[in-house]
Amino acid sequence: MITQAVITLLVALVPAVATGSDTFTDASSDQLFQAIDPNQLEIIDGQGIIESFDLELAYTLIGQHATRSLTDSQSLLSGSFDIVGELTLRDLGAVGFLVEGGQVITHNHDESLSDNIGSGFGVNDDLDDTPIALTELWWTYAFEDPAITVTVGKLDPTAFFDANRVANDETAQFIATPLVNSPAVAFPDNGPGFVIRYDHVDPDLVEGLLYLQAGLANSAAVASHISLNTFSKNHLFTAVEAGWENDPAAPTTTCRLMVWHSNL
Repeated sequence: MITQAVITLLVALVPAVATGSDTFTDASSDQLFQAIDPNQLEIIDGQGIIESFDLELAYTLIGQHATRSLTDSQSLLSGSFDIVGELTLRDLGAVGFLVEGGQVITHNHDESLSDNIGSGFGVNDDLDDTPIALTELWWTYAFEDPAITVTVGKLDPTAFFDANRVANDETAQFIATPLVNSPAVAFPDNGPGFVIRYDHVDPDLVEGLLYLQAGLANSAAVASHISLNTFSKNHLFTAVEAGWENDPAAPTTTCRLMVWHSNL
């Protein structure tokens, strides 16, 4: 049996929001950020090119203890950093990034309790003993009609495929790896790729939202850096997924069918 405790410190900042009235206003109530002259940003039709900028900083601390172990090590204390930012541009989509890293804090620097207790699937999906690095950098553009969204850049395939409301979110997800993403899918590490998704809402057909998405990624990618040398036909991960969500805003039920291929 494993006893564990998870503590997450989350700070969300919305420094500034450009409004349709050609003013650049501070979204924070304590006025930590100074207003910017909107004339500096009037590039498209007299409107500010920047609609909003969101920034989140989080630190997650996880402590685990196994009542029995195959080795002398029964405890694990690990922490992880996350810095997420997204810049929404008027008529140009959104640009976002994720900077993350982690460390094993316990003195023996065991990377996982999985081997110590004989688990082959992993008992701490948030565990990451690597320096802080830019692991995601993306651009997303949404077409209004039809409802097509295109995302390209350095991507995490698990953020799009085999997804649920709590996967890849340390503030809510299960800790055991198989409960976050299916171990049967050979998801690659974060790397260059793209995803295109089509959403269809038709109350006469079915309540909720039907979607179809397809993506391509580098099956030999390494999240800590960007390398295009291995992005070739011999190192591709492709996936197609069709599904249904009962509530487009906050789905609580999702049915999906996914087909994937990796030639690594």
